[in-house]
Amino acid sequence: MLKQSELFGEHVAEHHAIPQAYPGAERIDNGEFGNNRFDQIYRTPDGRYVVVEAKGSARASLGERTSYRGNRVQQGTREYFETILHQMSKRSKTKNDPVEAELASNLRAALKEGKVDYVLVKADATPDGRYAGYKKYQFDI
Repeated sequence: MLKQSELFGEHVAEHHAIPQAYPGAERIDNGEFGNNRFDQIYRTPDGRYVVVEAKGSARASLGERTSYRGNRVQQGTREYFETILHQMSKRSKTKNDPVEAELASNLRAALKEGKVDYVLVKADATPDGRYAGYKKYQFDI
């Protein structure tokens, strides 16, 4: 059930929340799932980046992890964001992936320039599990 909820949240973010909130935004991540990565990354027509944490339930809580500095951080914080960038750079070296290295570098530069929207999308479902809507929250990083 957990994987289905995760997939539902991803679907709602990609097909409903982002197109409505950021018309014309293009998904630029590789679509892989797992730890040490953002759920989704988009580029808007005006050059901003939209980084999404997608949840499959309106009741889902934010995740936590150990940061690259060694302390606990929660999704939606600047240190969490920087920790994922660190992991992206590390993974790009391990996998010899210049595309991911460039994406991490571009996100780091955009963050410094204030050109990143870091958002949480929480899917809302009807009792039978069908799409009912979503809520989008903007993190202040």
